[in-house]
Amino acid sequence: MIDYQIAIPSYKRPTRLITETLTTLKRTNADFSRVTIFVADSNEKHLYDTALQAIGLGVKVVISQPGLINSRIWYNLHYYKPAHASSTWMTTLLGCTSKTAMPCRRTPRP
Repeated sequence: MIDYQIAIPSYKRPTRLITETLTTLKRTNADFSRVTIFVADSNEKHLYDTALQAIGLGVKVVISQPGLINSRIWYNLHYYKPAHASSTWMTTLLGCTSKTAMPCRRTPRP
């Protein structure tokens, strides 16, 4: 079996995510233990956790970074765990001090 994860970045759309994205995944018999929703901050996490609990769906909701580009970089690091991925490597890539205690740059590097 192929090892995979489904990463869904989302911002201010918990209802649409449930009615469209998660409904589509359910129709395809997706394994929801492999689904993670990435949100921008703790307020968003609370909104999504509440909406998911209301329908009884246990999908992981993880706080990543604000902004689609920062979020994509962050969730790739969330899944990618090479032996050489050190805090120095992440600092160079994102300007972050660690995976859990960012902040990352909010603007692209020159």
